[in-house]
Amino acid sequence: ADEVGLKVARLSLISFGEKIRDDQLDKNHFKASLGALLFSKIIKNAQEAEPDMANDSYQGTEKINELQDTNQPIMDIFAAYGDMAAKSISHFIEMTKETEELVRSVSEWIFLVDMICDYDEDYKNGTYNGFKTAGIATFSEYFDTHYQEFLQIVNTISNRLYNAIMNVRDDSSLWNVLYKIITHAINTVIPNAILGKDIEFHYFSDLFDRIKKNKQLKKDMKRLKVRFYEES
Repeated sequence: ADEVGLKVARLSLISFGEKIRDDQLDKNHFKASLGALLFSKIIKNAQEAEPDMANDSYQGTEKINELQDTNQPIMDIFAAYGDMAAKSISHFIEMTKETEELVRSVSEWIFLVDMICDYDEDYKNGTYNGFKTAGIATFSEYFDTHYQEFLQIVNTISNRLYNAIMNVRDDSSLWNVLYKIITHAINTVIPNAILGKDIEFHYFSDLFDRIKKNKQLKKDMKRLKVRFYEES
């Protein structure tokens, strides 16, 4: 009965289908082929249920591939990812200008981290990576040589993301959780990548643990305060 929830689920499947299609175009390895085989039916069902969303996702992926294939400026490719995310989500959420900017900036940030995580593999496989440089096989080596250009891009993307989250501030619990996640990502992911440390998504688990403990602490304080007044 949750129509928005269903649309989010279908968008996830449609996006997953585009990811598989993109992987097949880039690498055509066993993992992509297996994914296409196992999930083709439910992806097709989602596409048929949301044809406009599926078409926007397809067109967005095609535009990104065209930009990548013709070696267009990397910031244009960042913008294309933001466009695709905003257009997809607009199918089930009426966004303000500020919310749309947040969606775009989160999408650009994810693309940035994805290129960092995949640099070594992309170089080895010959697939697209906006940072990939001839003769430099690892991200660590890339940073040592091109740290000025890299940090300029990082600052642009990070500042946009930080400003976007601040522009939708309403001091709600949801906003506070998003703020903690985003600032945690900005302050830790890139430094750890530069140092060659693990930046997989489980890295954020400690943040969620702290949020959970903080909520429990507030509940305990409220309970103890009530007991204190009763005893008094």
